[in-house]
Amino acid sequence: MENTVERISMEEFEERVRDGEIPPDMEIRIEVVTGEDFVPAGNLELYEALADPGMRAFRASLVQAGVPLVTIVLIGVQVRLYLLSKVPKGASFLLDNAPNWAPAILEQGQVHRLLSYGLLQVELSHLLFNLLFLAWAGWNLERGLGRRNLACIFLVSIYCGGLASMLMTPGRPSLGSSGGDFGLLAAAVVFGWKHEALIPPRSRRLFGWAVLPYVVVSLGLGINAPSVDNWGHLGGLVGGWFMGSVLEPEAWTRHAQGNARWRRRGAVLMVLSLAWVSWRGPALIGLREESERGATSQRPRSWNEEWTFTGDRGWASRTRRATWVRHTGIHDHPLRVKDAERVLLELIDAGGSEPKVLFRESQAVDGRSATRMRIGFVMGDEDQVMEALLVMRGPTLYRFHLTTPARWAKRYRRLADRLFSAVHLEEPPSLLKARIAATSTPRNWRALEALGREAATAGEPAEAAKAYETAWVVAGAHQEEVATAWLDLYRDYGVGMEVEQIALLAQRHDHDVGVLMVAIDAYERAGQPEEALSLLEDISQRFPTHFSVRRARASRGLP
Repeated sequence: MENTVERISMEEFEERVRDGEIPPDMEIRIEVVTGEDFVPAGNLELYEALADPGMRAFRASLVQAGVPLVTIVLIGVQVRLYLLSKVPKGASFLLDNAPNWAPAILEQGQVHRLLSYGLLQVELSHLLFNLLFLAWAGWNLERGLGRRNLACIFLVSIYCGGLASMLMTPGRPSLGSSGGDFGLLAAAVVFGWKHEALIPPRSRRLFGWAVLPYVVVSLGLGINAPSVDNWGHLGGLVGGWFMGSVLEPEAWTRHAQGNARWRRRGAVLMVLSLAWVSWRGPALIGLREESERGATSQRPRSWNEEWTFTGDRGWASRTRRATWVRHTGIHDHPLRVKDAERVLLELIDAGGSEPKVLFRESQAVDGRSATRMRIGFVMGDEDQVMEALLVMRGPTLYRFHLTTPARWAKRYRRLADRLFSAVHLEEPPSLLKARIAATSTPRNWRALEALGREAATAGEPAEAAKAYETAWVVAGAHQEEVATAWLDLYRDYGVGMEVEQIALLAQRHDHDVGVLMVAIDAYERAGQPEEALSLLEDISQRFPTHFSVRRARASRGLP
Protein backbone atom coordinates (compact mmCIF):
# COMPACT_ATOMS: atom_id res chain seq x y z
CA MET A 1 0.00 0.00 0.00
CA GLU A 2 1.37 3.43 -0.91
CA ASN A 3 2.19 5.66 2.06
CA THR A 4 0.51 9.07 2.17
CA VAL A 5 1.77 12.31 3.69
CA GLU A 6 -0.60 14.83 5.25
CA ARG A 7 0.49 18.40 5.99
CA ILE A 8 -1.11 20.00 9.07
CA SER A 9 -0.49 23.08 11.18
CA MET A 10 1.26 22.90 14.53
CA GLU A 11 -1.97 23.86 16.32
CA GLU A 12 -3.85 21.04 14.63
CA PHE A 13 -1.04 18.61 15.44
CA GLU A 14 -1.20 19.50 19.13
CA GLU A 15 -4.98 19.17 19.19
CA ARG A 16 -4.96 15.79 17.49
CA VAL A 17 -2.30 14.51 19.87
CA ARG A 18 -4.43 15.59 22.87
CA ASP A 19 -7.46 13.81 21.38
CA GLY A 20 -5.44 10.66 20.83
CA GLU A 21 -5.89 10.71 17.07
CA ILE A 22 -2.12 10.50 16.48
CA PRO A 23 -0.75 7.25 17.92
CA PRO A 24 2.84 7.14 19.20
CA ASP A 25 4.01 4.94 16.33
CA MET A 26 2.89 7.34 13.61
CA GLU A 27 5.83 8.74 11.58
CA ILE A 28 6.00 12.54 11.65
CA ARG A 29 8.36 15.30 10.62
CA ILE A 30 8.74 18.69 12.30
CA GLU A 31 11.56 20.46 10.51
CA VAL A 32 12.70 22.54 13.47
CA VAL A 33 12.88 19.39 15.58
CA THR A 34 13.54 16.40 13.29
CA GLY A 35 14.98 18.11 10.26
CA GLU A 36 14.32 16.18 7.06
CA ASP A 37 13.73 12.83 8.85
CA PHE A 38 10.39 11.15 9.79
CA VAL A 39 10.43 9.74 13.32
CA PRO A 40 7.78 8.04 15.51
CA ALA A 41 5.71 10.69 17.26
CA GLY A 42 6.20 8.97 20.60
CA ASN A 43 9.94 9.71 20.47
CA LEU A 44 9.33 13.44 20.80
CA GLU A 45 9.23 15.19 24.19
CA LEU A 46 6.48 17.42 22.77
CA TYR A 47 4.31 14.35 22.13
CA GLU A 48 4.87 13.05 25.66
CA ALA A 49 3.77 16.40 27.04
CA LEU A 50 0.62 16.58 24.89
CA ALA A 51 -0.57 12.97 24.59
CA ASP A 52 -3.53 11.88 26.72
CA PRO A 53 -2.30 9.06 28.96
CA GLY A 54 -5.83 7.68 29.04
CA MET A 55 -5.86 7.45 25.28
CA ARG A 56 -2.57 5.61 25.29
CA ALA A 57 -3.84 3.29 27.99
CA PHE A 58 -6.92 2.62 25.89
CA ARG A 59 -4.89 1.67 22.83
CA ALA A 60 -2.56 -0.43 24.93
CA SER A 61 -5.49 -2.32 26.51
CA LEU A 62 -6.68 -3.39 23.07
CA VAL A 63 -3.45 -5.11 22.15
CA GLN A 64 -2.44 -6.50 25.53
CA ALA A 65 -3.98 -9.83 26.49
CA GLY A 66 -5.11 -9.13 30.05
CA VAL A 67 -7.30 -11.39 32.19
CA PRO A 68 -11.00 -10.99 31.15
CA LEU A 69 -12.26 -11.31 34.72
CA VAL A 70 -15.93 -10.39 34.16
CA THR A 71 -16.17 -12.61 31.08
CA ILE A 72 -14.71 -15.51 33.05
CA VAL A 73 -17.18 -14.93 35.90
CA LEU A 74 -20.17 -14.85 33.52
CA ILE A 75 -19.01 -18.05 31.85
CA GLY A 76 -18.39 -19.70 35.21
CA VAL A 77 -21.85 -18.85 36.52
CA GLN A 78 -23.55 -20.29 33.44
CA VAL A 79 -21.47 -23.46 33.49
CA ARG A 80 -22.32 -24.04 37.15
CA LEU A 81 -26.03 -23.44 36.60
CA TYR A 82 -25.94 -25.87 33.68
CA LEU A 83 -24.33 -28.52 35.90
CA LEU A 84 -26.89 -27.82 38.62
CA SER A 85 -29.68 -28.33 36.07
CA LYS A 86 -28.50 -31.92 35.65
CA VAL A 87 -29.13 -32.69 39.32
CA PRO A 88 -32.77 -33.84 39.77
CA LYS A 89 -33.73 -31.40 42.54
CA GLY A 90 -31.64 -28.64 41.05
CA ALA A 91 -33.27 -29.12 37.64
CA SER A 92 -36.79 -28.88 39.01
CA PHE A 93 -35.94 -25.79 41.05
CA LEU A 94 -34.25 -23.96 38.17
CA LEU A 95 -36.86 -24.84 35.56
CA ASP A 96 -39.68 -23.86 37.92
CA ASN A 97 -38.20 -20.50 38.92
CA ALA A 98 -35.61 -19.24 36.41
CA PRO A 99 -37.03 -19.16 32.82
CA ASN A 100 -38.53 -16.00 31.38
CA TRP A 101 -42.26 -16.77 31.45
CA ALA A 102 -44.88 -14.03 31.22
CA PRO A 103 -47.66 -15.76 33.25
CA ALA A 104 -45.44 -16.13 36.32
CA ILE A 105 -43.98 -12.63 35.91
CA LEU A 106 -47.21 -10.72 35.30
CA GLU A 107 -49.65 -12.76 37.36
CA GLN A 108 -47.45 -13.67 40.32
CA GLY A 109 -44.84 -10.89 40.32
CA GLN A 110 -41.79 -13.15 39.77
CA VAL A 111 -39.85 -10.37 38.05
CA HIS A 112 -36.47 -11.92 38.85
CA ARG A 113 -37.10 -14.16 35.84
CA LEU A 114 -36.35 -11.20 33.53
CA LEU A 115 -32.70 -11.57 34.56
CA SER A 116 -32.31 -15.15 35.76
CA TYR A 117 -33.36 -16.64 32.41
CA GLY A 118 -30.24 -15.16 30.79
CA LEU A 119 -27.87 -17.22 32.91
CA LEU A 120 -29.44 -20.65 32.45
CA GLN A 121 -29.04 -23.19 29.66
CA VAL A 122 -30.10 -26.81 30.00
CA GLU A 123 -28.83 -28.17 26.67
CA LEU A 124 -25.10 -28.62 26.11
CA SER A 125 -25.17 -27.43 22.49
CA HIS A 126 -27.08 -24.31 23.52
CA LEU A 127 -24.61 -23.64 26.31
CA LEU A 128 -21.51 -24.06 24.14
CA PHE A 129 -22.89 -21.91 21.32
CA ASN A 130 -23.79 -19.05 23.65
CA LEU A 131 -20.55 -19.27 25.62
CA LEU A 132 -18.56 -19.13 22.38
CA PHE A 133 -20.02 -15.73 21.51
CA LEU A 134 -19.81 -14.57 25.11
CA ALA A 135 -16.13 -15.48 25.36
CA TRP A 136 -15.25 -13.85 22.05
CA ALA A 137 -17.28 -10.64 22.27
CA GLY A 138 -16.98 -10.34 26.05
CA TRP A 139 -13.19 -10.61 26.13
CA ASN A 140 -12.76 -8.04 23.35
CA LEU A 141 -15.20 -5.58 24.89
CA GLU A 142 -13.75 -6.04 28.35
CA ARG A 143 -10.39 -4.92 27.01
CA GLY A 144 -11.93 -2.06 25.03
CA LEU A 145 -14.61 -0.71 27.36
CA GLY A 146 -13.60 -2.11 30.74
CA ARG A 147 -14.99 -4.60 33.20
CA ARG A 148 -17.80 -2.57 34.75
CA ASN A 149 -19.04 -1.39 31.38
CA LEU A 150 -19.04 -4.94 30.07
CA ALA A 151 -21.08 -6.20 33.04
CA CYS A 152 -23.55 -3.32 32.58
CA ILE A 153 -24.00 -4.01 28.85
CA PHE A 154 -24.57 -7.72 29.42
CA LEU A 155 -27.16 -7.24 32.18
CA VAL A 156 -29.04 -4.48 30.34
CA SER A 157 -29.08 -6.60 27.18
CA ILE A 158 -30.49 -9.60 29.03
CA TYR A 159 -33.12 -7.42 30.66
CA CYS A 160 -34.19 -5.75 27.42
CA GLY A 161 -34.36 -9.15 25.72
CA GLY A 162 -36.44 -10.50 28.58
CA LEU A 163 -38.91 -7.61 28.37
CA ALA A 164 -39.31 -7.96 24.62
CA SER A 165 -39.85 -11.71 24.85
CA MET A 166 -42.32 -11.38 27.75
CA LEU A 167 -44.45 -8.78 25.96
CA MET A 168 -44.36 -10.21 22.43
CA THR A 169 -44.52 -13.97 23.15
CA PRO A 170 -46.29 -14.10 26.55
CA GLY A 171 -47.30 -17.74 26.44
CA ARG A 172 -43.86 -19.10 25.63
CA PRO A 173 -41.13 -19.69 28.26
CA SER A 174 -37.55 -18.96 27.25
CA LEU A 175 -34.07 -19.22 28.69
CA GLY A 176 -30.46 -18.73 27.59
CA SER A 177 -27.90 -15.94 27.39
CA SER A 178 -28.30 -15.30 23.66
CA GLY A 179 -30.04 -11.97 24.35
CA GLY A 180 -26.98 -10.87 26.32
CA ASP A 181 -24.67 -12.19 23.59
CA PHE A 182 -26.51 -10.20 20.94
CA GLY A 183 -26.18 -7.14 23.14
CA LEU A 184 -22.41 -7.65 23.35
CA LEU A 185 -22.15 -8.10 19.60
CA ALA A 186 -24.17 -4.93 19.02
CA ALA A 187 -21.97 -3.02 21.45
CA ALA A 188 -18.87 -4.34 19.65
CA VAL A 189 -20.23 -3.01 16.35
CA VAL A 190 -20.96 0.43 17.83
CA PHE A 191 -17.60 0.51 19.61
CA GLY A 192 -15.78 -0.15 16.37
CA TRP A 193 -17.70 2.55 14.51
CA LYS A 194 -17.22 5.17 17.24
CA HIS A 195 -13.49 4.66 17.72
CA GLU A 196 -12.38 3.30 14.38
CA ALA A 197 -9.59 5.89 13.97
CA LEU A 198 -8.19 5.17 17.44
CA ILE A 199 -8.27 1.39 17.41
CA PRO A 200 -4.94 -0.17 16.45
CA PRO A 201 -5.10 -1.82 12.99
CA ARG A 202 -4.63 -5.34 14.28
CA SER A 203 -7.61 -4.92 16.67
CA ARG A 204 -10.04 -3.49 14.14
CA ARG A 205 -11.04 -6.97 12.95
CA LEU A 206 -12.66 -7.51 16.35
CA PHE A 207 -15.07 -4.56 16.21
CA GLY A 208 -17.26 -2.48 13.94
CA TRP A 209 -17.91 -3.66 10.42
CA ALA A 210 -16.00 -6.89 11.05
CA VAL A 211 -18.58 -7.99 13.66
CA LEU A 212 -21.71 -6.88 11.82
CA PRO A 213 -21.92 -10.00 9.58
CA TYR A 214 -22.06 -12.21 12.70
CA VAL A 215 -25.04 -10.22 13.96
CA VAL A 216 -26.90 -10.36 10.65
CA VAL A 217 -26.27 -14.08 10.09
CA SER A 218 -27.23 -15.00 13.65
CA LEU A 219 -30.48 -13.04 13.40
CA GLY A 220 -31.28 -14.67 10.08
CA LEU A 221 -30.67 -18.16 11.44
CA GLY A 222 -32.93 -17.40 14.40
CA ILE A 223 -35.80 -16.16 12.23
CA ASN A 224 -35.83 -19.46 10.36
CA ALA A 225 -35.77 -21.53 13.56
CA PRO A 226 -39.20 -21.80 15.25
CA SER A 227 -37.67 -22.78 18.62
CA VAL A 228 -35.53 -19.62 18.83
CA ASP A 229 -36.66 -16.63 20.91
CA ASN A 230 -36.18 -13.96 18.25
CA TRP A 231 -37.81 -11.21 20.31
CA GLY A 232 -35.28 -11.90 23.05
CA HIS A 233 -32.50 -11.54 20.47
CA LEU A 234 -33.88 -8.25 19.16
CA GLY A 235 -34.43 -6.85 22.64
CA GLY A 236 -30.89 -7.74 23.66
CA LEU A 237 -29.59 -6.22 20.44
CA VAL A 238 -31.32 -2.91 21.16
CA GLY A 239 -30.15 -2.83 24.78
CA GLY A 240 -26.53 -3.56 23.84
CA TRP A 241 -26.62 -1.06 20.99
CA PHE A 242 -27.82 1.72 23.27
CA MET A 243 -25.40 1.05 26.12
CA GLY A 244 -22.52 0.69 23.66
CA SER A 245 -23.43 4.11 22.29
CA VAL A 246 -23.33 5.95 25.63
CA LEU A 247 -20.48 4.20 27.44
CA GLU A 248 -16.84 5.13 26.83
CA PRO A 249 -13.65 3.13 27.50
CA GLU A 250 -12.77 3.00 31.20
CA ALA A 251 -9.12 3.65 30.32
CA TRP A 252 -10.12 7.23 29.53
CA THR A 253 -10.22 8.61 33.03
CA ARG A 254 -11.91 11.78 31.82
CA HIS A 255 -15.01 9.66 31.04
CA ALA A 256 -15.12 7.97 34.45
CA GLN A 257 -17.92 10.13 35.83
CA GLY A 258 -19.97 9.89 32.66
CA ASN A 259 -19.67 6.11 32.59
CA ALA A 260 -20.64 5.91 36.26
CA ARG A 261 -23.73 8.03 35.61
CA TRP A 262 -24.89 5.84 32.74
CA ARG A 263 -24.29 2.66 34.73
CA ARG A 264 -26.29 4.08 37.63
CA ARG A 265 -29.06 5.14 35.27
CA GLY A 266 -29.18 1.64 33.81
CA ALA A 267 -29.31 0.05 37.27
CA VAL A 268 -31.95 2.47 38.58
CA LEU A 269 -34.05 2.06 35.44
CA MET A 270 -33.95 -1.73 35.74
CA VAL A 271 -34.88 -1.67 39.43
CA LEU A 272 -37.72 0.80 38.91
CA SER A 273 -39.08 -1.01 35.88
CA LEU A 274 -38.90 -4.35 37.70
CA ALA A 275 -40.89 -2.84 40.57
CA TRP A 276 -43.37 -1.36 38.08
CA VAL A 277 -43.83 -4.68 36.28
CA SER A 278 -44.33 -6.41 39.62
CA TRP A 279 -46.99 -3.88 40.64
CA ARG A 280 -48.69 -3.41 37.29
CA GLY A 281 -48.29 -6.98 36.05
CA PRO A 282 -52.01 -7.89 35.87
CA ALA A 283 -52.62 -4.74 33.82
CA LEU A 284 -50.09 -5.93 31.22
CA ILE A 285 -51.70 -9.31 30.55
CA GLY A 286 -52.88 -9.47 26.96
CA LEU A 287 -56.65 -9.75 26.53
CA ARG A 288 -58.85 -10.94 23.68
CA GLU A 289 -62.35 -9.63 23.00
CA GLU A 290 -65.27 -12.01 22.63
CA SER A 291 -69.02 -11.62 22.09
CA GLU A 292 -71.84 -14.00 22.98
CA ARG A 293 -75.62 -13.45 23.02
CA GLY A 294 -75.45 -9.70 23.30
CA ALA A 295 -72.56 -9.37 25.76
CA THR A 296 -69.05 -8.30 24.80
CA SER A 297 -66.22 -9.08 27.20
CA GLN A 298 -62.54 -9.96 27.23
CA ARG A 299 -60.48 -12.88 28.43
CA PRO A 300 -56.75 -13.47 29.02
CA ARG A 301 -55.26 -14.21 25.63
CA SER A 302 -52.77 -16.90 26.65
CA TRP A 303 -55.00 -18.85 29.08
CA ASN A 304 -56.11 -22.37 28.16
CA GLU A 305 -59.73 -23.31 27.59
CA GLU A 306 -61.03 -26.02 29.93
CA TRP A 307 -63.88 -27.01 32.23
CA THR A 308 -64.04 -25.29 35.62
CA PHE A 309 -65.29 -26.47 39.00
CA THR A 310 -68.64 -24.69 38.49
CA GLY A 311 -69.33 -26.92 35.49
CA ASP A 312 -68.76 -24.06 33.05
CA ARG A 313 -66.47 -23.99 30.08
CA GLY A 314 -63.85 -21.37 30.95
CA TRP A 315 -60.16 -20.55 30.77
CA ALA A 316 -57.34 -21.43 33.15
CA SER A 317 -54.08 -19.61 33.72
CA ARG A 318 -50.99 -21.53 32.72
CA THR A 319 -49.75 -21.00 36.28
CA ARG A 320 -52.76 -23.11 37.41
CA ARG A 321 -53.52 -20.34 39.93
CA ALA A 322 -56.67 -18.84 38.42
CA THR A 323 -59.67 -19.59 36.22
CA TRP A 324 -61.95 -17.23 34.31
CA VAL A 325 -65.55 -17.92 33.33
CA ARG A 326 -68.06 -16.04 31.22
CA HIS A 327 -71.40 -17.76 30.93
CA THR A 328 -74.77 -16.75 29.49
CA GLY A 329 -77.82 -18.49 30.92
CA ILE A 330 -81.50 -18.04 30.06
CA HIS A 331 -83.96 -18.75 32.88
CA ASP A 332 -87.73 -19.19 32.99
CA HIS A 333 -88.44 -15.75 34.41
CA PRO A 334 -86.68 -12.40 34.72
CA LEU A 335 -84.14 -12.52 37.52
CA ARG A 336 -83.76 -10.24 40.47
CA VAL A 337 -80.39 -9.60 42.09
CA LYS A 338 -81.10 -12.11 44.85
CA ASP A 339 -82.06 -14.74 42.29
CA ALA A 340 -78.80 -14.25 40.38
CA GLU A 341 -76.74 -14.41 43.56
CA ARG A 342 -78.49 -17.62 44.60
CA VAL A 343 -77.69 -19.21 41.23
CA LEU A 344 -73.99 -18.47 41.67
CA LEU A 345 -73.83 -19.55 45.32
CA GLU A 346 -75.50 -22.85 44.46
CA LEU A 347 -72.91 -23.48 41.74
CA ILE A 348 -70.08 -22.76 44.16
CA ASP A 349 -71.60 -24.97 46.85
CA ALA A 350 -71.89 -27.84 44.36
CA GLY A 351 -68.15 -27.74 43.52
CA GLY A 352 -66.74 -26.39 46.79
CA SER A 353 -68.00 -25.78 50.30
CA GLU A 354 -68.73 -23.04 52.81
CA PRO A 355 -69.42 -20.19 50.35
CA LYS A 356 -69.53 -16.82 52.08
CA VAL A 357 -70.16 -13.41 50.55
CA LEU A 358 -67.24 -11.16 51.54
CA PHE A 359 -68.20 -8.12 49.49
CA ARG A 360 -71.26 -7.02 47.52
CA GLU A 361 -71.87 -3.87 45.51
CA SER A 362 -74.73 -2.93 43.21
CA GLN A 363 -73.70 -1.69 39.78
CA ALA A 364 -75.15 -1.00 36.36
CA VAL A 365 -73.75 -2.22 33.06
CA ASP A 366 -75.06 -0.25 30.10
CA GLY A 367 -78.25 0.52 32.01
CA ARG A 368 -78.83 -3.06 33.17
CA SER A 369 -78.90 -4.16 36.79
CA ALA A 370 -75.66 -5.81 37.93
CA THR A 371 -73.92 -6.81 41.13
CA ARG A 372 -70.21 -7.15 41.95
CA MET A 373 -69.41 -9.84 44.51
CA ARG A 374 -66.45 -11.34 46.29
CA ILE A 375 -67.08 -14.82 47.62
CA GLY A 376 -64.85 -16.93 49.83
CA PHE A 377 -65.13 -20.71 49.91
CA VAL A 378 -63.12 -23.87 50.42
CA MET A 379 -62.15 -26.32 47.71
CA GLY A 380 -59.72 -29.18 48.15
CA ASP A 381 -58.74 -28.05 51.68
CA GLU A 382 -57.60 -24.69 50.28
CA ASP A 383 -59.26 -21.33 50.75
CA GLN A 384 -60.46 -19.81 47.49
CA VAL A 385 -61.75 -16.39 46.51
CA MET A 386 -64.05 -15.65 43.58
CA GLU A 387 -64.46 -12.19 42.09
CA ALA A 388 -67.80 -12.14 40.26
CA LEU A 389 -69.91 -9.79 38.17
CA LEU A 390 -73.55 -10.74 37.56
CA VAL A 391 -75.54 -8.84 34.95
CA MET A 392 -79.32 -9.32 34.68
CA ARG A 393 -81.16 -8.75 31.42
CA GLY A 394 -84.68 -10.02 31.87
CA PRO A 395 -84.44 -13.82 32.11
CA THR A 396 -80.89 -13.70 30.74
CA LEU A 397 -78.10 -13.87 33.30
CA TYR A 398 -74.52 -13.06 32.31
CA ARG A 399 -72.01 -14.51 34.77
CA PHE A 400 -68.39 -13.38 34.82
CA HIS A 401 -66.10 -14.67 37.54
CA LEU A 402 -62.42 -15.17 38.29
CA THR A 403 -61.40 -17.72 40.92
CA THR A 404 -58.01 -18.03 42.60
CA PRO A 405 -56.48 -19.32 45.86
CA ALA A 406 -56.96 -16.82 48.67
CA ARG A 407 -53.23 -16.05 48.95
CA TRP A 408 -53.22 -14.74 45.37
CA ALA A 409 -56.60 -12.99 45.56
CA LYS A 410 -55.36 -9.40 45.89
CA ARG A 411 -53.06 -9.68 42.92
CA TYR A 412 -55.62 -11.28 40.62
CA ARG A 413 -58.25 -8.76 41.76
CA ARG A 414 -56.55 -6.19 39.52
CA LEU A 415 -57.05 -8.50 36.56
CA ALA A 416 -60.68 -9.03 37.53
CA ASP A 417 -61.17 -5.26 37.60
CA ARG A 418 -59.83 -5.03 34.05
CA LEU A 419 -62.03 -7.86 32.83
CA PHE A 420 -65.18 -6.53 34.47
CA SER A 421 -64.63 -3.01 33.16
CA ALA A 422 -64.55 -4.45 29.63
CA VAL A 423 -68.05 -5.96 29.89
CA HIS A 424 -70.59 -4.24 27.65
CA LEU A 425 -74.07 -5.14 26.46
CA GLU A 426 -75.33 -4.81 22.92
CA GLU A 427 -78.34 -5.99 20.94
CA PRO A 428 -78.30 -9.81 20.75
CA PRO A 429 -77.84 -11.05 17.18
CA SER A 430 -80.96 -13.22 17.51
CA LEU A 431 -83.04 -10.14 18.39
CA LEU A 432 -81.66 -8.20 15.44
CA LYS A 433 -82.46 -11.12 13.15
CA ALA A 434 -86.01 -11.38 14.54
CA ARG A 435 -86.59 -7.65 13.96
CA ILE A 436 -85.52 -7.96 10.35
CA ALA A 437 -87.83 -10.94 9.80
CA ALA A 438 -90.81 -9.20 11.45
CA THR A 439 -90.24 -6.01 9.47
CA SER A 440 -89.94 -7.79 6.14
CA THR A 441 -93.10 -9.92 6.77
CA PRO A 442 -95.39 -7.75 8.96
CA ARG A 443 -98.41 -10.09 8.57
CA ASN A 444 -96.50 -13.23 9.54
CA TRP A 445 -97.63 -14.06 13.06
CA ARG A 446 -94.80 -16.52 13.61
CA ALA A 447 -92.18 -13.85 12.83
CA LEU A 448 -93.94 -11.44 15.19
CA GLU A 449 -94.22 -14.06 17.91
CA ALA A 450 -90.49 -14.86 17.51
CA LEU A 451 -89.70 -11.14 17.82
CA GLY A 452 -91.73 -10.98 21.03
CA ARG A 453 -89.92 -13.99 22.44
CA GLU A 454 -86.46 -12.63 21.59
CA ALA A 455 -87.31 -9.17 22.94
CA ALA A 456 -88.57 -10.68 26.21
CA THR A 457 -85.38 -12.74 26.54
CA ALA A 458 -83.29 -9.61 25.93
CA GLY A 459 -85.16 -7.69 28.65
CA GLU A 460 -87.17 -5.50 26.26
CA PRO A 461 -90.76 -6.06 27.51
CA ALA A 462 -92.29 -3.04 25.76
CA GLU A 463 -91.08 -4.21 22.36
CA ALA A 464 -92.15 -7.78 23.16
CA ALA A 465 -95.68 -6.67 24.18
CA LYS A 466 -96.13 -4.69 20.98
CA ALA A 467 -94.98 -7.68 18.90
CA TYR A 468 -97.32 -10.09 20.74
CA GLU A 469 -100.29 -7.75 20.43
CA THR A 470 -99.81 -7.46 16.66
CA ALA A 471 -99.19 -11.20 16.32
CA TRP A 472 -102.40 -12.01 18.24
CA VAL A 473 -104.44 -9.87 15.84
CA VAL A 474 -103.09 -11.61 12.71
CA ALA A 475 -102.62 -15.14 14.15
CA GLY A 476 -106.12 -16.42 13.34
CA ALA A 477 -106.44 -20.02 14.50
CA HIS A 478 -103.12 -19.80 16.34
CA GLN A 479 -104.12 -17.05 18.71
CA GLU A 480 -103.85 -19.35 21.74
CA GLU A 481 -100.09 -19.67 21.29
CA VAL A 482 -99.65 -15.93 21.10
CA ALA A 483 -102.05 -15.29 23.99
CA THR A 484 -100.11 -17.57 26.29
CA ALA A 485 -96.81 -15.87 25.46
CA TRP A 486 -98.37 -12.41 25.85
CA LEU A 487 -99.82 -13.24 29.28
CA ASP A 488 -96.52 -14.83 30.29
CA LEU A 489 -94.79 -11.56 29.44
CA TYR A 490 -97.15 -9.57 31.64
CA ARG A 491 -96.84 -12.07 34.47
CA ASP A 492 -93.05 -11.79 34.32
CA TYR A 493 -92.62 -8.04 33.75
CA GLY A 494 -95.94 -6.46 34.76
CA VAL A 495 -95.97 -4.23 31.67
CA GLY A 496 -97.46 -4.26 28.18
CA MET A 497 -101.07 -5.14 29.10
CA GLU A 498 -104.13 -3.74 30.90
CA VAL A 499 -106.55 -5.66 33.14
CA GLU A 500 -109.20 -5.39 30.42
CA GLN A 501 -106.89 -7.18 27.99
CA ILE A 502 -106.36 -10.00 30.49
CA ALA A 503 -110.12 -10.43 30.72
CA LEU A 504 -110.45 -10.28 26.92
CA LEU A 505 -107.85 -13.04 26.38
CA ALA A 506 -109.39 -15.20 29.11
CA GLN A 507 -112.83 -14.81 27.53
CA ARG A 508 -111.67 -15.43 23.97
CA HIS A 509 -109.74 -18.56 24.94
CA ASP A 510 -111.89 -19.95 27.78
CA HIS A 511 -111.53 -23.45 26.35
CA ASP A 512 -107.71 -23.44 26.59
CA VAL A 513 -106.51 -24.37 30.10
CA GLY A 514 -102.98 -23.16 29.38
CA VAL A 515 -104.15 -19.64 28.52
CA LEU A 516 -106.50 -19.54 31.50
CA MET A 517 -103.84 -20.63 34.00
CA VAL A 518 -101.45 -17.90 32.84
CA ALA A 519 -104.35 -15.42 32.99
CA ILE A 520 -104.75 -16.26 36.69
CA ASP A 521 -101.10 -15.38 37.29
CA ALA A 522 -101.53 -12.21 35.25
CA TYR A 523 -104.52 -11.12 37.38
CA GLU A 524 -102.44 -11.62 40.52
CA ARG A 525 -99.57 -9.61 39.03
CA ALA A 526 -102.05 -6.83 38.20
CA GLY A 527 -103.23 -6.72 41.84
CA GLN A 528 -106.60 -8.35 41.13
CA PRO A 529 -106.69 -11.37 43.51
CA GLU A 530 -110.49 -11.56 43.47
CA GLU A 531 -110.55 -11.86 39.68
CA ALA A 532 -107.81 -14.49 39.84
CA LEU A 533 -109.69 -16.56 42.43
CA SER A 534 -112.96 -16.25 40.53
CA LEU A 535 -111.29 -17.46 37.32
CA LEU A 536 -109.64 -20.36 39.16
CA GLU A 537 -112.98 -21.47 40.63
CA ASP A 538 -114.58 -21.34 37.19
CA ILE A 539 -111.79 -23.44 35.68
CA SER A 540 -111.98 -25.92 38.57
CA GLN A 541 -115.65 -26.58 37.85
CA ARG A 542 -115.08 -27.07 34.14
CA PHE A 543 -111.76 -28.99 34.33
CA PRO A 544 -111.80 -30.60 37.81
CA THR A 545 -109.27 -33.35 37.01
CA HIS A 546 -106.76 -31.29 35.07
CA PHE A 547 -103.30 -31.50 36.63
CA SER A 548 -102.54 -27.78 36.21
CA VAL A 549 -105.79 -26.84 37.92
CA ARG A 550 -105.18 -29.14 40.89
CA ARG A 551 -101.60 -27.86 41.26
CA ALA A 552 -102.78 -24.23 41.13
CA ARG A 553 -105.34 -24.85 43.87
CA ALA A 554 -102.80 -26.65 46.03
CA SER A 555 -100.24 -23.87 45.68
CA ARG A 556 -102.87 -21.41 46.94
CA GLY A 557 -103.97 -23.60 49.85
CA LEU A 558 -107.37 -24.45 48.34
CA PRO A 559 -109.01 -27.90 48.70
